[in-house]
Amino acid sequence: MKSMVLITAVLCCHVLWAGRASFSVCVLDADTGLPIKGVKIEGAFLNYSRGWNASAKDNNVDAWTDSNGRAKLS
Repeated sequence: MKSMVLITAVLCCHVLWAGRASFSVCVLDADTGLPIKGVKIEGAFLNYSRGWNASAKDNNVDAWTDSNGRAKLS
């Protein structure tokens, strides 16, 4: 099994009355530094709200890396 390096850039955005969170990843081969296509990325967005009686449900999302080793989840 090849070793991999996972570089994560996190971008979160919150707007009053609505929010959207997203993050992007780039998966690179640890030996060659080249991007790896077809890697499954699993993410979860947890929703907590102290100001309301019930917060939104948590969201589990999956994505696959493209030919540049990149995937975006939101």
